[in-house]
Amino acid sequence: MNAVICSLDSFVLPSGSKLSNCFYLAQTDCRHAKRQSSELSAGADDKIIEQALSYANWLSDWLLVASMAANNSSTRDINWMPEQTVDIPNY
Repeated sequence: MNAVICSLDSFVLPSGSKLSNCFYLAQTDCRHAKRQSSELSAGADDKIIEQALSYANWLSDWLLVASMAANNSSTRDINWMPEQTVDIPNY
């Protein structure tokens, strides 16, 4: 999947196809769950928790790449440029 997307050199704004937006939302939820799990496991010395956090991180990365790949076939991603205002179309 990495072969079909451009290199990532800035933050990507959630935009594009409906499928891509679903992947972006899933990534947001995954990152939220990872942060909460990390806070709950603070101080715990458990190999399973460590593996779960590693998996959540991998899944979050995969969902980002999937959202970018979904956009690659129909629309382009919108990169965040701090010095510019970007209009994001509503779908």
